[in-house]
Amino acid sequence: MAAPKKIAELVKRFIRNRDAYLSGGYNEAQVRQEFIQRQIDKLVYKLYHLIEEEIKIVKEGT
Repeated sequence: MAAPKKIAELVKRFIRNRDAYLSGGYNEAQVRQEFIQRQIDKLVYKLYHLIEEEIKIVKEGT
């Protein structure tokens, strides 16, 4: 089974910027905001079987 498109995009982005992420100037809060929180959001949307319209409403509320 192939990874969902968005996950594949995040992995490619990580690989492209890996050196910057591993440098001392890139902190944990940035990693959390750019990758981890987005992944958690996607898992929650999937868990609750939200459709695009519902996801948009949730995102507008934050």
